[in-house]
Amino acid sequence: MSPIVHRSGSSVDTRVWADRLADLVLLSVDPSPDARLAAALDPECPAVILSRLVADDNPEVRAAAAAHAGLASRTMREVALYGDQEVCAALARNPSATTEAIETLSDHGDRVVRLAAARSPRMHGERLAVLAADDDAMVRAAARRARSASARPRHR
Repeated sequence: MSPIVHRSGSSVDTRVWADRLADLVLLSVDPSPDARLAAALDPECPAVILSRLVADDNPEVRAAAAAHAGLASRTMREVALYGDQEVCAALARNPSATTEAIETLSDHGDRVVRLAAARSPRMHGERLAVLAADDDAMVRAAARRARSASARPRHR
């Protein structure tokens, strides 16, 4: 859905993009959670729709939106601060999550969220050292594995 992908300027490309956007808008406000989930799972779903879907009534829809690569960094920040356990864990597993969001999630009260944060490739340094001393054994183990992996020299 990115305008960069559709820059050819032809009226056909513009019409296809507009139709696709209209479909995603309709899915995102549909009463059926399955329709809203379909919107959240669509790889072309724009950030403005995802920002609404992370606050959906359905936890599966919220988690799918939080895990979406197109989620805006501002929305990631809000989810990391105010999201429920399921949506925060999904955000921590999002490979596009910002370092700021992952670091915020590393302080989460739920061990599942901290575990997902410890496993994130964006987690490093001081925050990873804190997680390596976490009360939960699984979080500690994941953080220690990540620390030792980052300490190994990389061969090219």
